[in-house]
Amino acid sequence: MLVGFIPFAFLSNIFFKEFAGVLNAGYLVMGTTMMNKIIFALYAVLHASLKDELGRARKRYFGRKWMGLQIDLWTDTNKVAYVCLNATFVNEKFERINRVLASRVFPEDEKTADNIEGWVNDMLSEYELTVRDVSISWPTGAKSRR
Repeated sequence: MLVGFIPFAFLSNIFFKEFAGVLNAGYLVMGTTMMNKIIFALYAVLHASLKDELGRARKRYFGRKWMGLQIDLWTDTNKVAYVCLNATFVNEKFERINRVLASRVFPEDEKTADNIEGWVNDMLSEYELTVRDVSISWPTGAKSRR
């Protein structure tokens, strides 16, 4: 469903439920409410784990820029714009770690340097980080310039 961009409401469709019943008579299709609960619970666990990982790394490198952030903007074939914030740092075993901190739909009319900067700052504070902790690679597209 995620790869095909099919909305979770599809699970509530009576024809889909009948189809699933034909494939496996004992299978009960989850509704969107249950799916949302599962997804948000999983997100909370993963978010807390990532925040903890970043906190441990920050303590090791306190006072120095220790993480590289990359901002990626793109538009899909349906003309929907996205922004993604990626982090790269070295862990205690000196392994390079890459993590996606955030990703969201970013409407074309909001794709300005000021809006992107505000979003990045919001995401940093969500993980209790500041611009003093990171080196940022900004996109070079015309709309990203001031």
